[in-house]
Amino acid sequence: PASPRAARRRERCTPLPPGGTMAEVNVLALMRERLEEAQNERETVREQLKRLENDIQGCMKRMPRRVRENQEQLEDKMRQLEYKRTTESMSLQDEKNLLREIDNAKKSIKDLHTAQEAMDVLNSKRDQRSACYDRVRTLSSALQELTAGIKRVELAQRLGVTSDLLESADVKVPGAKAGELVGRGGQNLRRLQEECGVTARLESKPDPEDGTVDLHLEGTPEGLALALESVRRVVATVTREVSVTPAQRSMLVKNRAALLQELCSVLNVRIDVRGGVRRNEETQGKNTILDVTGVPDAIAALEAHLNSPDFAAEERLPLDVEQIGRVVGKGGENIKKLQTAYPAVDFDVDRDHGKFVIRGTPLEVSRARIGVLAMFEEVLEVEEVIKITNSAHLSALLDKQGEALKAVRSEHEARLDLEREGDLGTENGKRVVALIKVRAPVARLGPAAQSIRDRIAVCDRELVRIEVMCVAVPAIFGKGGSNIKRMREEHGVIIDYEQPDPAAAAKPRLLREVVGLKVEKGVRDEDLLEVFNIHGGDADGRAKAVEELQEIASNSRLEMFEFCEGELVRRFLSSEGEPTRKALGESGVGEWCAHRDAEGSATGAVILKGSTEALANGTHHLSLFEAANQILAMDILKEDVAALSSSPSEGKSALAVIQEATGTRMRLQGGGRRGDTEDAKAVLRGTTAANEAARYAILQELGYLKDVAGVPEAAATVLLASEALQARKTAALPLCATAVGPLIGQGGSNIKKLLKEFPKVLIDVLNNREPSVVRVRGPTEACDACVEHLMKTLTEEADVYTQTITPEGMQTLAGMDRNLDAFTATQS
Repeated sequence: PASPRAARRRERCTPLPPGGTMAEVNVLALMRERLEEAQNERETVREQLKRLENDIQGCMKRMPRRVRENQEQLEDKMRQLEYKRTTESMSLQDEKNLLREIDNAKKSIKDLHTAQEAMDVLNSKRDQRSACYDRVRTLSSALQELTAGIKRVELAQRLGVTSDLLESADVKVPGAKAGELVGRGGQNLRRLQEECGVTARLESKPDPEDGTVDLHLEGTPEGLALALESVRRVVATVTREVSVTPAQRSMLVKNRAALLQELCSVLNVRIDVRGGVRRNEETQGKNTILDVTGVPDAIAALEAHLNSPDFAAEERLPLDVEQIGRVVGKGGENIKKLQTAYPAVDFDVDRDHGKFVIRGTPLEVSRARIGVLAMFEEVLEVEEVIKITNSAHLSALLDKQGEALKAVRSEHEARLDLEREGDLGTENGKRVVALIKVRAPVARLGPAAQSIRDRIAVCDRELVRIEVMCVAVPAIFGKGGSNIKRMREEHGVIIDYEQPDPAAAAKPRLLREVVGLKVEKGVRDEDLLEVFNIHGGDADGRAKAVEELQEIASNSRLEMFEFCEGELVRRFLSSEGEPTRKALGESGVGEWCAHRDAEGSATGAVILKGSTEALANGTHHLSLFEAANQILAMDILKEDVAALSSSPSEGKSALAVIQEATGTRMRLQGGGRRGDTEDAKAVLRGTTAANEAARYAILQELGYLKDVAGVPEAAATVLLASEALQARKTAALPLCATAVGPLIGQGGSNIKKLLKEFPKVLIDVLNNREPSVVRVRGPTEACDACVEHLMKTLTEEADVYTQTITPEGMQTLAGMDRNLDAFTATQS
């Protein structure tokens, strides 16, 4: 036979079919060659599968017996038997039995190895079989794809077109029509392919959901259209579900389903009504499904007829569920009267949704609607809702156990329902606090509602509206409402508290809550007002009630005082503020409260409660306390903190002297202790003038202020008027770096001797400056004596200490006391 290469060469030399291309011919040849190769390979793999199946069956038959114990157990058993044989005395027969057991154990071990080897061979065969099955499935899928591709190219060549001009379509064929479409031996399907020039493939398995079978068609657009038309003719008779509304169902089934039978006869279809033609609770008010069997055109004509606007209409009139019994009548007499008057329509009551339903043709429904509405006016009660937007109106209607509403019920024979719970909406921008539903026949409804509105109008003419602060509400009500009850009884009026909007935040009643809102949220006094309404009774009683209520409210006015610093309010709350707090009570302030943050610390705001005069006096006392406790923070050097706080052996510290002289309280912070990173400050607390005088006194004490020439007049007056400050002196002696050590002495011995000799002075050695400085502070006489002693000590030896200083250091020296010239400076 010729080789495959020669066959492919002959195919390439084959003349092209009409409409075909050389590329398609080559592709077809390659696809056929690949198809043949895949078929041969699949047959080879199947033969291999047969051999593997036979081998697996033979391995399973030849599988040796399985040993219950494993090898480790058998070996352990042999060791125990050997040990028993060698260590124990036994009879000859027992020894033979023992040896027999040892031989059996050895045989079992050998059988165990044989069984394991056989199992390994069996597993290997099974793995080969699984691989062959996977290969067969892969080849089958490839063959299916190749076959479909070859058919497509062959179809294109047979039709004289290129394959890209072919189109495909999928058609769902009912399972019952699949056999008729295929024909005996597939003759119908083959005729369809030949006549229309298409390929047709019908799936073998139906769709599990709807039972249809997919038909795949492929060909030119013209042939595809012919094939689809042929298929439609074959499966033309179908059964389709058609959904109809309650109105359409009513038209079809009334008069013993006369219209339904007529449609079946004219359109040659069969119509089955699911649930039957009788009315039942399950189908009431719901769409009904019709199972229609016939050709699609007839079914479409039926749907068009059912959906035409003139076929059926439905009118659903709203109906109160509670009044359904009035509409139906005793034994359904009202419905029967309507049915007699309008026989062409159907009447129904939808109890679940509160609707009266009229079904029929549009013309008949519109006629019947007039009769139904006339019947409604005769039997139904009409409702009118009156919206109450003022709680005073509601109180006027409910006063004296609802006397006004009872009169309306008895006089007009009306039913009244009052609703006050939940969100009732708004009316003209105001919140509705209550709804009064008036129910009566049309003739009596208007007068009944008007009587209620007249009572509301009287209330509006008498109403007096009073706004008070929220903290005054408890005082107005009194314990258990006793105060407001007393005013109602004494003056014969109605006093109502106007409830705020539930959606809004509740207004506070305690001072601590009020001050929190004012400080944290910036709430204004206008937002903290509550309303009381006074009405009813005579004019004199209303006037007296208004006067008494306003008097109570006037003693609950609020005033907030904010200290300039939070530290002040903390001192106000401590023992230092005890006199001021006592003065607040004496001035008539009924209650006060300081604001605190989330951590409980005071923030600087204090709110007062009382009359206008009491609030003015209380604010004045707080202002005086604030003026007397002004705070001034003064930056100083860290070494100056110890200098101010230290005390001499005899006498007071400089801090105590300055506090007594100026009347200012002082506190030092940041002294340069190990680990202390806080800045050094002198915190002064007192009046503004006292703090200023203390500031200059500290500068004078530390030697930074030579005289009072540049000091403000007020502070200078305090400094000059203080004998204690005038009796003190501060002298600064500059030293070179090499003279500091001898002056201090070993372990500070020299300085300690000086302090013992001059117990009233303080000596500061500031060796961190350039040049170093010895500062002597204390009473004038003691300071001069100590300085003189230091001068002698420093000049006893003839040594001259030379220190090179910067121009800035020269300026520092120039600012020191020249009267104690202990050095000679030469500027170069």
